[in-house]
Amino acid sequence: MADEKDIKESLDKINTQYGETLKKLSESEKQERNEKLWKALNELGEIIREEQAEYEKTTNEWWDNLSYDDRLRAFYSVCKRIHQGDIKDRGSYRHVLYQVFGFGPDAYMVGMDCGYLDIHNSIVLPDEERKD
Repeated sequence: MADEKDIKESLDKINTQYGETLKKLSESEKQERNEKLWKALNELGEIIREEQAEYEKTTNEWWDNLSYDDRLRAFYSVCKRIHQGDIKDRGSYRHVLYQVFGFGPDAYMVGMDCGYLDIHNSIVLPDEERKD
């Protein structure tokens, strides 16, 4: 998996190449490209919103089908891990997701969509040092 430095270098290279390409285009060509880009981004945004809504729907159905005891265990397990990562460890958002919960990068957006990032950010003031 690429690290942050590799990703930054790749993005810099793409930006440089894109910038060189833009210099060669007329204003109407630039406008046409921008319109296509915005259309593609809007379509992508709509697909993401649809996927998020479907994930929320199926997750709510899963929750509704759990027994009371299983819901209580899920609640306990999640709260225990949030307490460990955010209160005891003073960990970053990624620390809690990856180290404490043992999730991969796919959990990053899930945590944002369900509101965990807001919970995490409200627990510790921004100027407090966090463990990564």
